[in-house]
Amino acid sequence: MSDTAKSKTYWGKGVAEGDPFALPKRVSRGVSAASRGADADAPSVRYLWIFVTEEGLQRRCEPRQTADWLGADEWLNVVDESSALGAEWMVIYAGAALARCPEVWALCEWAQQQHQLRVGIHLAGATLAPEDVERLTALDASLTFLIADEAVLESLASLQASGIGLCRANVREDERHSDCGNPKDIVCVGIDGHLFTCGLVLGDEHYRLGSVLKRGLSAVMQDKSLPHAVPDAGDYPTHGCDGCPSHVAYRAVHVLPR
Repeated sequence: MSDTAKSKTYWGKGVAEGDPFALPKRVSRGVSAASRGADADAPSVRYLWIFVTEEGLQRRCEPRQTADWLGADEWLNVVDESSALGAEWMVIYAGAALARCPEVWALCEWAQQQHQLRVGIHLAGATLAPEDVERLTALDASLTFLIADEAVLESLASLQASGIGLCRANVREDERHSDCGNPKDIVCVGIDGHLFTCGLVLGDEHYRLGSVLKRGLSAVMQDKSLPHAVPDAGDYPTHGCDGCPSHVAYRAVHVLPR
């Protein structure tokens, strides 16, 4: 993450400097409730899929020439707005060692404590540092899932003793749909705040829906002129669907023992 980004956020600060979310925590629930009441016709979404590092964007496209990554308050607004639209799940992709991404833990705690969202953390690598394990197990286990490549799930099995659910990230070819309608239920946001139809097409200008810095999520999801489905999903690499929140939610509910 760039120095510019760090200057906008609290991410580099230590815990001893206080809770950067103290003020937002006092008003979040009221704002969410007001949003629901003020927009009775707001669309309903189930999933929030976010990419909090530049690596998430680079995995499927050329990186944008910008250092204007979302700051802490802006990420909180994304979570709050998604919850106000009915989101029940959040999948967060860091794309780097979790120990280098403290925003992951702050957002997970916020989503769980303020909105009771189920949270899936998509692990890009094969291992967790000790500090990652400590932060992971400090979350609400009943609302927490670790998502990883099926090749490394067995090596992470010890986490289940702490109540953390393990989910296969891989979406196999026979699980994909050539005309995918799942995105209609998904809010997908990249590190720079640009919205895309879903993580499969992250970075594809044809599927860019706008920016969270310029337009509310409710308006974006209601806008029928925007592409809220991916009819050409078969043209994208199979791994692009990995970590899809709808697949993770299905496995968590129907497959995983808790």
